[in-house]
Amino acid sequence: MDIQHWLATLPQRLRTEASKDLTAVFQFQVDDWAAWVAINNTHASGETGYHESPDVTLTASLETFKALGKGRLSGMTAVMQGKLKVKGSLPLASRLPELFTLNELE
Repeated sequence: MDIQHWLATLPQRLRTEASKDLTAVFQFQVDDWAAWVAINNTHASGETGYHESPDVTLTASLETFKALGKGRLSGMTAVMQGKLKVKGSLPLASRLPELFTLNELE
């Protein structure tokens, strides 16, 4: 699975029990490619490109996102090593694994 497909299918992998009462927009910047996912309670949607007002933006290389998607690297470790940049709500970014089923990224 490539990063575009992985991010495009993220809305379908929302864990609705974890997203109740949450409204947020996650922006992903992977090398020269961008996509965003919006959560509105138990519904998620997304598109490629840039959202005008994301709550959190996650920026990393393709290799870093692959390591995160495969579970070989934790988000906190990636941030501490400078491999993942987070702009906006760090607490919201840390909720990604609880909000979505993060299938392996090939």
